[in-house]
Amino acid sequence: MRKSIDMGMINEIRELETDAHPDLVSSILKLFLDSMPARVERIKSAIDSGRSDLLQKEAHSFKSSAGNIGANELSVICATLEGLGKSERLEGAAELFAQLRAEILEVQMELHRLPELNKLD
Repeated sequence: MRKSIDMGMINEIRELETDAHPDLVSSILKLFLDSMPARVERIKSAIDSGRSDLLQKEAHSFKSSAGNIGANELSVICATLEGLGKSERLEGAAELFAQLRAEILEVQMELHRLPELNKLD
């Protein structure tokens, strides 16, 4: 079964936690999850309005954030959307957006299984 989150990346973030910053992983993951709806809406809006420049910018930003937490497949989908925006060709963007939404659900489920997010509840 494919994992949506590379736990190696989460473990690298865990290694950065210190006594001064004991909740670094939970803070980063919460920020990622909290910012996701607005990011997704901006990508959808860029596609719907035919704004390839905006799609490139928003997909690039989301790609980086996803990669930083080990959401590698999500990052790949964003990179593909970014490429469409850069080439000013939006053919296939709606289908990729559907893949993005499906992958987001997987990422959210995996992240919410992590102990760092469970202690925030």
